[in-house]
Amino acid sequence: MITLINPPGIKTFSGLQMHSPNPPLGLAYIAAAIKDAGLPCQVIDGTGLALDEVRPYPDRDDFMIQGLSFDEIIARIHPDAEVIGVACMFSTLWPLVNKLAWAVREKFPQAWMVLRERTRSSSSCARST
Repeated sequence: MITLINPPGIKTFSGLQMHSPNPPLGLAYIAAAIKDAGLPCQVIDGTGLALDEVRPYPDRDDFMIQGLSFDEIIARIHPDAEVIGVACMFSTLWPLVNKLAWAVREKFPQAWMVLRERTRSSSSCARST
């Protein structure tokens, strides 16, 4: 099973909006290609599945998190996930995505983890040994 995750969003009330919710179209395209290849795939939209959920960001008083909590996202990951991809559409989301990836890694130590940051030319892929 391949799981693709769109992380929760970050909101700030001290300045310009950092991340407005948007559909994870890139993940949808990747999921379609995976399914076309005959492989099982699930997409977890950590923002879209809980648009009305907004909670404090633990590391900054002026930020809020919009969407599912890390525990809610992890609970939705299929127990047989062998590959888990986490999207990072904006570099401002990287601290949150990094924390999410480590939380996922703790629950799924044998899965391949793929992290992608849209503005970079490379992805990271790692597996615990």
